[in-house]
Amino acid sequence: MAAFPFTVPLLAIIGVTAGLQVGPIHLIQNYTYITYGMPSPEYSVIQCPYTLQDDETVDFISWALWSGEDAVGTYVWSPVELGKSNGSLSGVVNVSREDGDLEFTDLRYDLGGFYSCSVTTTTGETADSEKWEVLIIDTTSNTMSQDFENIIGSPCTLDTSARLYAVFPEPTPHAGLYSETSGGFYDEVTDSQWDKVIYPNTSVAYSFSNVLFQFDEDTPYDVVFALTYGVTKTDGSLIPLITTATDVFAWNIQGCPAMLNVTNQVEEYSEGRKTCRNEYVPKEGVPQVSVTCVEGYHSETVVTPLVLFCDSETFHWVTEDGENMTDVDLQCLPDE
Repeated sequence: MAAFPFTVPLLAIIGVTAGLQVGPIHLIQNYTYITYGMPSPEYSVIQCPYTLQDDETVDFISWALWSGEDAVGTYVWSPVELGKSNGSLSGVVNVSREDGDLEFTDLRYDLGGFYSCSVTTTTGETADSEKWEVLIIDTTSNTMSQDFENIIGSPCTLDTSARLYAVFPEPTPHAGLYSETSGGFYDEVTDSQWDKVIYPNTSVAYSFSNVLFQFDEDTPYDVVFALTYGVTKTDGSLIPLITTATDVFAWNIQGCPAMLNVTNQVEEYSEGRKTCRNEYVPKEGVPQVSVTCVEGYHSETVVTPLVLFCDSETFHWVTEDGENMTDVDLQCLPDE
């Protein structure tokens, strides 16, 4: 019976996985980038994972560095021969490794880019990985500075400055007011407020000075001043180098909101401190408000002056007995 021609299609139909599988490639220890100036077997290695069938062995592994659609550098490794490198990879790869990983012995800026690997078995089967971007980042320094201060006479205004170190390739900076509940940065240093310096080696440094941020009734309670500095890959993902978050207690404290200043009603606050959110928090004691009607008006529902206290759990104004009071309860009507 001539059953053999149907064997491979049948295996495919029933879902049996056969053949060589390669990739995705990645850096050793799953590092996110290679640090310029630190070539070593522990840091500057790209790995090419592959899976063989039980009866397969590797004939050779080949690597390519791409510039667009052109391979500008290659490296080929075989278990029985030394590796061979050409083009941009010539002289910068460890050709004596016992595996097919791509280890840099020297680092240059132009070695950052898209790489792929290909595995060929002794049976002649070949499989390729997807291209993957490798970043070689030169941070040139680790010195940075940040300054925050409230403007005298304007305690709800934050004056900020920062000076960041130079990075190759050009880094992506973000700084400003950040809130998880608001989805991230909601007020940040604009492109025009960042100062950019390009150095002869094409590394770039960023800084900003005296950028002001306001705190008011709309400021989220989980606000921090955040700064991120990193390199953005071609796919849009950010490789962070710096991530900081400055959290000041006064920015996050919650209190009882100021009352709505209903017509013909007067409020006098005591024992508390007014925040940038127009809320009252403890200072010398529990915040209080004394509510009265102006002359010629009266309240039909409560006795004035009415003294209310800030409930530290609900952040509502309540009577001494814990009863909630609304602005409607405190309406002031004209005397007859």
